[in-house]
Amino acid sequence: MDITLRELADSDLPVFWEQLTDPELPRMAAVTRKYHYDRGHFDQHWAKVRSDPSVILRTVLADGAVAGHAAVFGPRSEREVKIDLVELTLS
Repeated sequence: MDITLRELADSDLPVFWEQLTDPELPRMAAVTRKYHYDRGHFDQHWAKVRSDPSVILRTVLADGAVAGHAAVFGPRSEREVKIDLVELTLS
C-alpha cells in the first residue's frame, strides 16, 4: 500500500463528510462534535480551519484513494498533529 500526503482540495470535503457520517463512527470515536452530525456545522468548521494560516492541512491518500486528513495546529511552542483516517479495504 502506498501512503502519500497532498494539499487539501475542495473536492476532498464531500469525501470527508461521507467518511465522518459513517454510522460506526460514534461507536468508535472517543469524542464527537456538532460537525460530526450536521453538514452546516461541518462546512463552518472546515471554513474556519482552512482560513487559519497557522494550520497546515494535508489529505492522506492510500493507493490514490482519499483515506483521511492530517492537520498541524496550535501555538509554535505547543504544536499538535491530528490525523483522521478511515479504514480502507483496497484490492
